[in-house]
Amino acid sequence: MKVEHPASGFALAGAAAQMTRNGKQRVAVTGVGAHPFLLPVAADPLDALSEAEIYGDRFAPVEYRRHLAGVVVRRALERARERMEEGR
Repeated sequence: MKVEHPASGFALAGAAAQMTRNGKQRVAVTGVGAHPFLLPVAADPLDALSEAEIYGDRFAPVEYRRHLAGVVVRRALERARERMEEGR
């Protein structure tokens, strides 16, 4: 799941999530920092994201990228939960 810059197609914020039946989840985030990164496993993903170092530029200031990252993390977790419940 990503939100991309309309002209370049590069991610302004992107996230991928995996969830297991025993409640474990992993979340990776891209497009908001110097490189893609995994959020800490033990932390709430949105709390961990608020502590992450987010970069801004002329296309998306820090506050906007942080907001977008939160949106795509939530959506990725919802999609992962749906896939887990469907047995995929």
